Amino acid sequence: MKRLFLPLILPSLLLLLASCSGCSFGLLSGAGRSVTILTYNVQNLFDDVDNGTEYREYDPSGGAWNKDLFHRKLQRVAEVLRAACPGGADLVALQEVENEKALTSLNDLYLKGMGYRAILGATEGSAVCVALLCRLPVARVQLHRIAPESAEPLRGVLEVQVEAGGGRLTLFVNHWKAKEGDAEETEPLRRASAALVARRIAALRAEEPQTGALVVGDLNEQYDEFVRSGGRYRTALMPLDAGGGAPPPESACDGSLYLIATSEGERRQPSPAARSEGRVAFYDPWAEAPGEGSVWFGGGWETIDHVLVESALLGGLALRYDGFAVVKRPFLLNADGLPLAWDPRSGSGYSDHLPLLVTLRAER
Repeated sequence: MKRLFLPLILPSLLLLLASCSGCSFGLLSGAGRSVTILTYNVQNLFDDVDNGTEYREYDPSGGAWNKDLFHRKLQRVAEVLRAACPGGADLVALQEVENEKALTSLNDLYLKGMGYRAILGATEGSAVCVALLCRLPVARVQLHRIAPESAEPLRGVLEVQVEAGGGRLTLFVNHWKAKEGDAEETEPLRRASAALVARRIAALRAEEPQTGALVVGDLNEQYDEFVRSGGRYRTALMPLDAGGGAPPPESACDGSLYLIATSEGERRQPSPAARSEGRVAFYDPWAEAPGEGSVWFGGGWETIDHVLVESALLGGLALRYDGFAVVKRPFLLNADGLPLAWDPRSGSGYSDHLPLLVTLRAER
């Protein structure tokens, strides 16, 4: 089969990009202690400098976008992050951050005193990036770039390993290709990103079996995308037990991440057949949250933002999955209970996405 991607691993680049706000970071340890992870598509956090890659409405040289609106946006994002959980989440994965200036301005000016270290995952040619705010000890940072056959750059995957709860946790921060019309046409690009993550986690399992992994971010794909497609083609997120309706896997890491339906019972661990094929299974909390969503589109809720919990975190490691919530603070919603989207012209609203919050608990 022809490959759609070629990953470039840059282990030293992001250590240079990481910036610390001068705080000390305490290690959360001891049974019962919790670690909180937030993921949030902030909807276009652009700075006030003409960089030549902005979306038109955020170009300060050709429109209404200016310093005041930039700082208004920073205030709005910070308000959400501070209100999402008491004291703010320990790890905050962000999508749609323009550059290092936008990220450091958010952290240094509006999140001051929260102890975050800001880590940017920049992709050349992309208008927006992924990022992580972290106040746990960082063991490793890598940016994985994806080079598909198409000329369009795909946003890189940011991998950050932290020490928490007496063990290690690896986060993969993502923002996959949007559907933009026909979902099937763009599915190979989302599968290119999924394949990279699958290979990295398979390698992690072989090298560091006591390290748990989370795949977080805007994946631009619903948790039940394969079912919604009518099973016509393989999707980037696949049910582990798709049965006879699923196309056969092309390889152990075939461009899909495999989802299990429940966090409890026998199905929480991959089946023997799945383990023998080298597939890593993830629990997606959306499977047990019917009717929920983080984005309102086309008259209904969509589940395109994710925190995928590697099945190892469901039991057996120092950290264990403990809960999930869509952050629906009243100020984030309009009169109809829908996300109050950001308006760059008026400086009102927050984002067209709602944040997701997951809690892990230390087992020892």
